[in-house]
Amino acid sequence: MKCWGVGLLLVRNCVLGNEAHENRKRYSNTKVLLKYSQCLWKHKNLRTADMQSLLSFETKHLINKGFEPDNIHNPFIYNMWQKNQFKLGDHITSWGAAFYIAPFVNAIVRSGNQEEKEKVFESMLFFKAFQQIPSTKRGHKQGEMEQLVEQAIRICINVKNKQNKIQDESMVFLENKIKEEHLLNNKVLLILVEPGQVNKNVAGLIANRFMAKYQRPCCILTKVEETKPLKFLNKDDEVVLIDTPTIVSYQGSARGCDKVGVTEFKDICAGTGLTMYVAGHPGAFGLALREQDIPAFIQSTNEALKNMSDEAIYYVDYIYDGNNVNPQNILDIAEMDSFWGKDMETPILAIKNLKVTADMVTIYRKTSNTIKITLPNKVSLMLFNATDLDCKKLQENNQGYVVIDCVGEANKNEWNGNITAQLFITDYEIVDSCKYYF
Repeated sequence: MKCWGVGLLLVRNCVLGNEAHENRKRYSNTKVLLKYSQCLWKHKNLRTADMQSLLSFETKHLINKGFEPDNIHNPFIYNMWQKNQFKLGDHITSWGAAFYIAPFVNAIVRSGNQEEKEKVFESMLFFKAFQQIPSTKRGHKQGEMEQLVEQAIRICINVKNKQNKIQDESMVFLENKIKEEHLLNNKVLLILVEPGQVNKNVAGLIANRFMAKYQRPCCILTKVEETKPLKFLNKDDEVVLIDTPTIVSYQGSARGCDKVGVTEFKDICAGTGLTMYVAGHPGAFGLALREQDIPAFIQSTNEALKNMSDEAIYYVDYIYDGNNVNPQNILDIAEMDSFWGKDMETPILAIKNLKVTADMVTIYRKTSNTIKITLPNKVSLMLFNATDLDCKKLQENNQGYVVIDCVGEANKNEWNGNITAQLFITDYEIVDSCKYYF
């Protein structure tokens, strides 16, 4: 960084005393750095980013101020916002940044090469971002130029798309493994893979998705074989190497599950006394186990989590009965999207005993299936990435109906000047059905 005239400063977020854990949740590392920098350099226009709780009014105020359009001075963030304005809206929210900006930077860090990483970093520097560089657009003409920040954003999108493809392919492989090996019979979804079966750069992302889907802690660990020869000197003072038995272990990513109360999964793993290492955050960390210790680890975590539910649990904020869904309520909640973030979760709504007939269901098939259930009052229930089985179950009964319970998040849909209420379905269950409906 010295070549850009930028120095490096290491600031640690160290809090002493009994309130250390709560303080660390409220004050992220970048917030500490921001405060330190403002005091040191009297510079109030610094911009930082990290994941932290939004329960602190000060934290929420800093985020809101930082994302005001006139305060977005980072060229990369500003141009990402402009490119995704149809998703992010007229202002960036906490969740908007978490879903439509941060994942692209994350993809570059995990899966980009060094040149791509440097280009994205330079696009965040005002004096570098707008430099004209040779274009790499598909079909570009010889000698055509473009801004560095424009190219950096395209690089992010391409790397993210490649990462998504790798992730989706790995998900299919692992889903089959979960079923074939009956891995859901244990409290922790422990998936053991051979080298090369799952890209290590996406293991943590997949663990997050499985944790959310199956509502339980998840570990994705890859087999590692290590041989460390012993060294000693013989009588002639020559170094002699003696081979030792190969140590077989499984190493990778682990994720806890807050929604079922497993917030300190790292401590649970460490408490088994069987780990080679646990390193990271309480709910997202690196984990290593010796092969011979895995059965005992499973037994120990099953015992530690014996009171954890085996079924998906959703803590909902309101329950509608059948078709009595109030569209204005949904629109009002959707308008509050700037409030939601970590520890201030998006409200979850439930609908119980909803009677669904085939004529209410529309299926859109492109790269994936999307199911739309339109209620009599024009509220739309949207199920994205639906399986073929989902499509069959919800539409096959042409003369009758199915009764479902579902949970989801409120959304406002705007199209051609019309505003309608939507519920993005998180999960659903068919609780009854009838072959004929009169």
